[in-house]
Amino acid sequence: MYQMHLAGVAWCASCVCRDTTEGLGRLIAKELAPGLAPGLVEQVDLGEEESAFTGVASQCLSVLVLGINTRLDACLQDMLRVRWDAVESPGDDSAYVSAMRRLLIIEAAPRLGAMLDSSQFGFFCDKFGRMFVPRFIDTIYKLRKVSEKGTLQLSIDADSVRRLLLELPRAARPLDDEADSAPYAHYVEREMAGAVNLVKVMQAKPENLVDTFILLMPATAKTVHDLARVCELKGFAKKLQAELVAQFMRKTGGSAADGMAVHITPPSAAAFTANAGSSSSSYHSSSAAD
Repeated sequence: MYQMHLAGVAWCASCVCRDTTEGLGRLIAKELAPGLAPGLVEQVDLGEEESAFTGVASQCLSVLVLGINTRLDACLQDMLRVRWDAVESPGDDSAYVSAMRRLLIIEAAPRLGAMLDSSQFGFFCDKFGRMFVPRFIDTIYKLRKVSEKGTLQLSIDADSVRRLLLELPRAARPLDDEADSAPYAHYVEREMAGAVNLVKVMQAKPENLVDTFILLMPATAKTVHDLARVCELKGFAKKLQAELVAQFMRKTGGSAADGMAVHITPPSAAAFTANAGSSSSSYHSSSAAD
C-alpha cells in the first residue's frame, strides 16, 4: 500500500506542476508583451514541459490502478479455489468477497480519498472499474462444476461485489458531489448487471437454459462461444452441450454444424488469462463509445 501511496502523491504533484506550468507560460508572455515584438512573445511556449508533466501523471495513474487491481488478484484466485460444487448453505458473502471489501473499502478508499481531489478520484474510479469488472466476469467464466446451490451463492456474491464497487466513491470521499463519479457508477451498474444475469443463466435448468440465455445475456455476449462457456461452467456432459448448442443455433437461425465447430474448439485457458487483464472483454466492448 505504501507504493500506491507514493504513486498517488506523485500523480497529484504532476498534475499541480502541469497546471502551474501552463499558467506560468501565460504569465511570462504577459509580462514580456510590453517590451517585445509580438513574434517574440509568441515564442514563449512551455507546451513541452506541460506534456512531460502530463506523461508523468498518466504513468502514475496507471501504476495506481494496476496496484489496486494486483492486490485484488488474491481475491479472484480465492474465488477460483471455492468448491462451487460442494456449497451446502448459500447465505452470507463468501470469504473472497469479504476480503475484497476489506482491501477496497476499508484500506484503499480512505487513503485514496485523502490523496486525490474529487475530479482525480473520479478519473481513478473510471480507470479502475474498466480494468477490474471484466476480470471479475472472466473469473466467473473460469469456474467449473458450479452446483445449483453454488449458483445461488455466486449470485449473492456477484451482487455484493456490485454493491461494494458502487460504495467505493462514497467510502473515499463522502462529502463529494456524486457527479464526479457518475460515469463510473453507470459503468459498474451496466457491466455488473451482465455478471448478475450470467449467474441467473447458470441457475436455469438444462431444458430452459437456451431460452434464459437468449433472454438475459447482453447482445455482445449472446453467441455460441458464450453459450459454450456457460455449458462448461455448468459441467454438462459433451452430449448435452452439443444438444444445447444445436438448439441455440436453431432458435437464432444459425447453422447447427457451425455451432458444433465453435463448441468443439473452446477458448484456451491462456486466452482467458489474456482477456482478464485487458479492457476488451465482450461484456464491455461497447463502453469505448461512452
